[in-house]
Amino acid sequence: MVVAYLIRRTLPETPVFTAMEKGEGVAELPVAILLRSHSRALVRVIACALIAVMSTLFSTYALKYATGRFDVSKGQMLLISVIANMTMLVTQPLWGIAADRIGRKPVFIGGAVACAVLAFPYMYMITTGSFAIILVATLVIQSVAYSATNAVWPSFYSEMFPARVRYSGVAIGTQIGFMASGFLPLIGTWIQGTGTYGWIPVASVCCGCAVLAAVAAATATETGDTDTIRLGGTGQDGPPHRCPDPVGTRVA
Repeated sequence: MVVAYLIRRTLPETPVFTAMEKGEGVAELPVAILLRSHSRALVRVIACALIAVMSTLFSTYALKYATGRFDVSKGQMLLISVIANMTMLVTQPLWGIAADRIGRKPVFIGGAVACAVLAFPYMYMITTGSFAIILVATLVIQSVAYSATNAVWPSFYSEMFPARVRYSGVAIGTQIGFMASGFLPLIGTWIQGTGTYGWIPVASVCCGCAVLAAVAAATATETGDTDTIRLGGTGQDGPPHRCPDPVGTRVA
C-alpha cells in the first residue's frame, strides 16, 4: 500500500492529458459527455468487465464449494490460490507483450473464450478432491486463460475512450461490471444443485459471462497500434483515427 501510494503521488500526468489541459481543457462534467457521446463504449466496457466473474469463481466460490463438499482443506485451496496468483506475475507480462505485438482484441477474446470453455472442466476437477488435479486445473484456467484478459483490460478499456472521458469511462464501466461479478457466490449458492454435477449451473453462468465479454470485445476497434492522442478522435463511438507510425504514447 505504501509503494502504491508513493507511485500515485509522484506519477506525472500523461502527455496526452497534459496536452488536453492546455488545449480544449478538462471536461467539467465528463460523465454527461460520456453518457451522451460514448454510451456504446461504456456499455461495451461493462460487458467486458463481466469477465471478472472468473476471478470471483477462483478466489471465493471455488474455495467454499471445494471445502464444503469435497475432501479438500481450506489450507490446500488457499495454497492453490497463492501459487496461481504468483504464476500470474509471470504470465501477465507475457500476455501484455503479446497484446502489443498482435493486438488487444485477439488476446482478450482468446482468454475470455478459453475461460468459457474451461469453466466446466475446472469445476469438475474440483469434485475429484485431489490437490494436484485442482492445482493443475487452476493454473490452466486462471494463470493462463484468465491471465490473458487480466493483463490486457487496463489498456484495452482505456483505449476505447478519448482523454476527456477516459478516466470516467473506465472507472464507471469496470466498477459496474466488477460489482455484478461479485454476486457470483450468492447466485451460485442459490442455483447450484446437489450431487457430483451440482456445479453445472454455476459453470454455465460463468461461461455465459465470459462469452458476453468476448462478444463485447469483438465489437471494439483494435487500438494496439494507435497513438493515444488519436484515440476517440471522431468524438463518438466510431473507430479512432489510425496512426501508421506510433510515437510511443500508447497506454501501457
